[in-house]
Amino acid sequence: MMNYREVDGLKYIMETKEHSGSAGEFPSILPTGASSFSDVFNNVERYMNENIHKHVVAGAAGAGDGILNDHGPGHIAMVEERAYQLLGNKAEELKGYEILILLLSIHFHDVGNVFGRTAHEEKIGDVFDALGERFPFDSTLQRIITDIAMSHGGNRDGDKDTLAYVNEKEYIDGIPIRARIIASILRFADEIADDKNRASSLLLAMGTIPRENRVFHEYSKCLEPPVIAGDTIILNYNINSEFVHNKITKLDSEVYLYDEILSRVQKCLCELDYCKRYSDGFIRVSALSVTINVLSHNKRRVVFKDSFKVRLTGYPDKSRFDPISCSNPHIQYEDGDALSRNIDRSKL
Repeated sequence: MMNYREVDGLKYIMETKEHSGSAGEFPSILPTGASSFSDVFNNVERYMNENIHKHVVAGAAGAGDGILNDHGPGHIAMVEERAYQLLGNKAEELKGYEILILLLSIHFHDVGNVFGRTAHEEKIGDVFDALGERFPFDSTLQRIITDIAMSHGGNRDGDKDTLAYVNEKEYIDGIPIRARIIASILRFADEIADDKNRASSLLLAMGTIPRENRVFHEYSKCLEPPVIAGDTIILNYNINSEFVHNKITKLDSEVYLYDEILSRVQKCLCELDYCKRYSDGFIRVSALSVTINVLSHNKRRVVFKDSFKVRLTGYPDKSRFDPISCSNPHIQYEDGDALSRNIDRSKL
């Protein structure tokens, strides 16, 4: 009996490959007591969703990091979906065991936050220890998953090039695993998994999000789920009128939400350039198409629209990402101050 359906994306492809009978998709020996690798993943996923992920935000808050946006089962499902969208038909070129490792790495990439946000990438091993026999894979697989998951952010001894520290290829029971490619897919899938479904809208409405954390929730809240069309990621933002003339606290400073969006778009393009270089063609996209709508007070009318497209071109350098090709250059503003000056308050 199958655990997954076609709608389950990567999990369905993984399970289909396992039941195909093709040699080299999975190790020939199952973990002790397991009937299939897909069943093992299903059990691990269920336990993680019910007992680990839902406590991550509370754990970070208890460590003094405020209220993070969603790091629970919903975020994990979102990263899985983004990875599937990024891969498209290329997913079929991954071995079933590589897909299993990608899915497990997605489940472990943020769990360290349960101990606090600082260096959370380095605390994955503590969660393995807590799982004990519930995670029935040996230390070799745990090490590979840890390396992949740790590379999704942060640094290694001060070096931000974390993907370089993941081995290009590993062998588990004779199965070649392209660990660095898997890590690049995870890292960029996580980068584009920050839309409105991740914001704590209720806590925002109640005003209980700490001031220093609010901008991260407001950013997520204004972003529609990204769409991948061909080689382009489509990002649509909707800014509520209150944020046109008012800044939001971000850690120890204040920013316009518009500026935060531009900063995050630039970061997204930098991450795309970085991850694409390590993905060996598995990440196909090369451009971001961005639309920023400013809404009226009743949120039913767009009073201002800014649209532009940025693409990877030339030698990889941050200065290359500054020029923005706008659909209408008359509505391009460099920052939130300029945006605020050029929107009539009476129209909001």
